[in-house]
Amino acid sequence: TCVCCDNSEFNVTVRCSSTVGMLVPILATPASTRPNFMLILGDDLGFDLAAAYDHPLSVTPHLDRLARSSLVSTGHHAGGATCAPSRAALMTGRNTMAFPNERNNGIGELPTVTDLLKHQGYETGHFGKWHLEKAAAVGAYGMQTVGGAGSRRRRKGHRQELSLANLTAAERARLKEQADEAEQEARRKEEEAPAPTPLCARAVAADRGADRARLWPAMFQAALLCPPASAEARRRHAEAVEAAEAADARDGKELKAAAKAAKAAKAAGNRSREKVHYTLGATPSTKTTPSFCSRAPTSKRSPRDSDVVGAAVAWLRARAGSRPFYANVWLHAPHAPVSLVEAVGRPLCEMLGGTAASVLGATPFGHLLAPRAVDWSAFGRPMGVKLAAARRAAADGGHPIREGGLEQALAEYLATVWVVDFQIGNLLSVLDDELGLGAQTFVVVSADHGPERPWPFGVTDAELNNMGLAAAGASGDKHTILEGGLLVPFLLRWRGAPAGTSTACATSHLDLLPTIAELAGVGVSSPTDGRPQRLWLPRGAA
Repeated sequence: TCVCCDNSEFNVTVRCSSTVGMLVPILATPASTRPNFMLILGDDLGFDLAAAYDHPLSVTPHLDRLARSSLVSTGHHAGGATCAPSRAALMTGRNTMAFPNERNNGIGELPTVTDLLKHQGYETGHFGKWHLEKAAAVGAYGMQTVGGAGSRRRRKGHRQELSLANLTAAERARLKEQADEAEQEARRKEEEAPAPTPLCARAVAADRGADRARLWPAMFQAALLCPPASAEARRRHAEAVEAAEAADARDGKELKAAAKAAKAAKAAGNRSREKVHYTLGATPSTKTTPSFCSRAPTSKRSPRDSDVVGAAVAWLRARAGSRPFYANVWLHAPHAPVSLVEAVGRPLCEMLGGTAASVLGATPFGHLLAPRAVDWSAFGRPMGVKLAAARRAAADGGHPIREGGLEQALAEYLATVWVVDFQIGNLLSVLDDELGLGAQTFVVVSADHGPERPWPFGVTDAELNNMGLAAAGASGDKHTILEGGLLVPFLLRWRGAPAGTSTACATSHLDLLPTIAELAGVGVSSPTDGRPQRLWLPRGAA
């Protein structure tokens, strides 16, 4: 079914197979029953969900389940065409042209949704990618907790120039010290092996034979990606971590030198220089990439974004239950580098056999390595245009894409989305099953902008793996203000919104702040460029 919109100024017409009743204004919620809010973003995530958007090859069991109980939109727009402006627009409800520090995507002292809610008694937390003007720290934008952001930002050299430019040397040293302490604390907690999530507990049971057939798609995924449960599994994982970190220490200088040379070559327009290989199947072209599983930026200890979801889970479990909460859970995946080693973690890569076939064979996408396994016509014209451009550029640069290269790139991307699906499913299993807060929580799953295009050149060869599917029929991609760069997946689960329905009505990240404020009964005194969306909150919302 689909729902109709009341946003007449957008001049959008949607033909519905059934109606869901008249849409009415939102009523402010009494303080005693104020909802929780959880906004989950994938980074560069396309329309890659199997059930919600009919992706021809994706496998996303947890997001499929969520879609069946959510309003699914094909008309939702991001706040910008790249990471920083889109996230800032989401937080403020303002168009990027209204930012006081427009050149730096800086929102200055504009009120944010977390500022507003904190002052009304909400607990506020941010977990994962930051990419906002101020430094990622407690107190910034009304955030009472910040977690899961520091280790990846420091390890990957994540760009924080805008945040750090005006800090003194002492302030920078203090931030570095805090990040080091947070990383040490994260490792200590990791070694303490916190209680398994409901999803991972079920996976252990399923792996022992209970309900294996009934729960196979999701349990197969969780049994592979959940933290090792048995003493023997933990021992093997610890050995793999130790070996990977030793290899990093041995090869780290050469890898950094190769990356620096490749970056300089790119800046000079030289496309023939060697790259640092993050992908899994290409023949190594440098002595710094001696093995399959070492072609990752670092020896990640666990699947990508495990630290983000782990921090969010720990916060949910520890928070006082009497106060409502707002949480950003902003994943790093599937942003480049899109690599299966990066997605599953290097220790698991080694334990799965350490070859392209063995690692991909442990996912639902190993069959894509077979000749002519992918029907590219099923992905539509926009993807065909992008792939044709990538092939031409590679040929013109003197390095044609090898046979099977695009298929492997797609397999690595879909495996990364598969890990994203697991992380979201793991998080929601705690929210819904363990804590029983699902019915009280306004849950959004979306992306910061359209997907990046596959491209054969860059500092690493992971750019070819950017295989996110743009909106059907849309042109453009990330970095463009065309529909392909602005339309994003959007799932909303809330007790007032019509579950199991779809809409093509035009909505935006700018609408989240005013809608959330009205639901929480919070007044917004400053202007916003979005508006409360009755479409998301039909009759019966409370």
